Amino acid sequence: MKYRMELSSAHGSKKGDSSTSSLVEEDIKREKLDMTIRTNRIIEERSHIEEQYGVKPIVLWEDLNIKDKVKLFGYWSLISIIANVLQLFGSLSNIMSVYST
Repeated sequence: MKYRMELSSAHGSKKGDSSTSSLVEEDIKREKLDMTIRTNRIIEERSHIEEQYGVKPIVLWEDLNIKDKVKLFGYWSLISIIANVLQLFGSLSNIMSVYST
């Protein structure tokens, strides 16, 4: 019973639910505003680097779309990665078969 009372006081009454939801909405709006401020700062820093040093700013992995990410890996690299994973599974299955007999 004590646990239920603590829960009800922690979550508030029915009247407090609307204020809690408005607080949550305010927090979400504040987080979105913080993200836009951070994004604007990043854009400003990149343009400042470009102007000051005459170089293109660093491109982050998150900024690339899937097509650009795929271009970074050559076909041979992808085939090598797949082959290495298959070889790893083959080796593990061979080791497991030796121990199981």
